[in-house]
Amino acid sequence: MAVAPYLAIVDARRALVFYSAAFGAEIFDLVEHENGCVVHAKMRLAGAVVMVHEHIAGEVVGIDAPSLGGHSSVTIRCGLETAAEVDALIERAVRHGAEVTAGPAVMRWGEYYGRLRDPFAHIWAFGAPAAPRND
Repeated sequence: MAVAPYLAIVDARRALVFYSAAFGAEIFDLVEHENGCVVHAKMRLAGAVVMVHEHIAGEVVGIDAPSLGGHSSVTIRCGLETAAEVDALIERAVRHGAEVTAGPAVMRWGEYYGRLRDPFAHIWAFGAPAAPRND
């Protein structure tokens, strides 16, 4: 069994550009509607697949994009190897329009962790093992 998030996004094409630039996502299986919008796309991010589609009111999919005034109830979490990788990824995402909502910092559960909201209102979290303490 494989699990893959499927994100509804207003302006999915612009989102794919953001995910590629900010997170280093590899975009594939892009399917376009005759009107040019993205009906379906997949991206590989940190070895996992995340799918994306354009939010189109009244379409059969029935998944609303959180940027339409709702809130995302899902956090997409990515595990990284080092705190430096977390910092670099968050800094790059912010340069491309994301907003930091937590951290990055060592959290009470002992992980170096940061969370952000992308320009399309989806929530992403990045964590890595915290550096060992010398006290």
